[in-house]
Amino acid sequence: VGFLPLLPPPLRRAMGGPTAMVSQERALPGRAEPLRVPSKHVVLRTPMEGPWPAGLQVCICANGCFWGSEKGMWRLPGR
Repeated sequence: VGFLPLLPPPLRRAMGGPTAMVSQERALPGRAEPLRVPSKHVVLRTPMEGPWPAGLQVCICANGCFWGSEKGMWRLPGR
């Protein structure tokens, strides 16, 4: 899931991502229990889990290089 499949292939390549999704057969299994996360983001002080306010959209991203990709997301328009 996430936003990468929604981007055109040239942009996916520029971001270092694959141009196709991994097949379900090759994907890693999910977790039995969700990861524990803090209630608020340490820098932005925004909620880390829903329920989300009405009118917001949610984008779930899988990040390999967490700090760099998160900082890049901060520069996107919106809150």
